[in-house]
Amino acid sequence: VFKDWHSPGNNILLMGQKSGDSALSDLYDKGLSLEDWLLSTILEIRANTDRPIVYRAHPRSVKHTNIFINQIIRQYRISNLHISPNTEKGANVGGAGLYTDLKNAYCVVTHSSNSGVEAAEQGIPVFALNAGSAVYPIAHHDLSKIENLNYNIDLKEWQRKIAYTFWNTDEVKNGSCWSHFKPVYFNM
Repeated sequence: VFKDWHSPGNNILLMGQKSGDSALSDLYDKGLSLEDWLLSTILEIRANTDRPIVYRAHPRSVKHTNIFINQIIRQYRISNLHISPNTEKGANVGGAGLYTDLKNAYCVVTHSSNSGVEAAEQGIPVFALNAGSAVYPIAHHDLSKIENLNYNIDLKEWQRKIAYTFWNTDEVKNGSCWSHFKPVYFNM
């Protein structure tokens, strides 16, 4: 059940991506890296708000990107930028760890992380900075407006569309998912 739009906390929750992932191909096509995107996004957020920024690493890139975030903090002296403790070794990097971070979020900023869907489900406003993001149709896109969130974005049409992209384990096991996609795959 989707919750109404609200900001339960004060943090800007910046979602990491997996370095080298095809979801970042638009960056790579421009000669940019995940690190370039992180730096420019952090600087743009900081130029538009003093709220705490909490970086949440992708579960498969925790060590590498956390080192990079610490370098940004030192080199650029970014105030109030923190690394989520809910992605450290031994922490539940998804599930409960993610929901702990979401409980303290004013909004979520992502390139195209699927965590944006979970944020929207919790009613937390999302900035999706890539048109390929699953939440792009219901997300904010302009970080200069981060202090002026729209809590009136209608989710109904997006919810209907996105329902076709999520399948539970039973639906995959019993073939329902394949039955749905088989005609599309084989052009039937």
